[in-house]
Amino acid sequence: MTTDLVQTITVEDTTAPTGTTPANITGLQCILDVPAGDITLITDETDNCGGAVTVTVADTNNGGSGCNGDPYIVTRTYTLEDCGGLTTDLVQTITVEDTTAPTGT
Repeated sequence: MTTDLVQTITVEDTTAPTGTTPANITGLQCILDVPAGDITLITDETDNCGGAVTVTVADTNNGGSGCNGDPYIVTRTYTLEDCGGLTTDLVQTITVEDTTAPTGT
């Protein structure tokens, strides 16, 4: 006489990937000095299940002129996504404000 036992194990990834946000950037004087978004700045992205993590980057800005009193602020969002579609947003702020007086001769 034999008895067959069936065990069902369900694995569900409910933990979003993690990573470290690049440091905010301040002190830029010109909008042209804003560095391009670079996904390689996220060096420690990880998934709790050991799967691959995809990193994408998108920028928005506040429409400021970048002139003294009207800073141009870039909100750069790095989105980490694991194979289960879970995401984490890492948000970096880049501020540009020209506070240097013009010079002439």
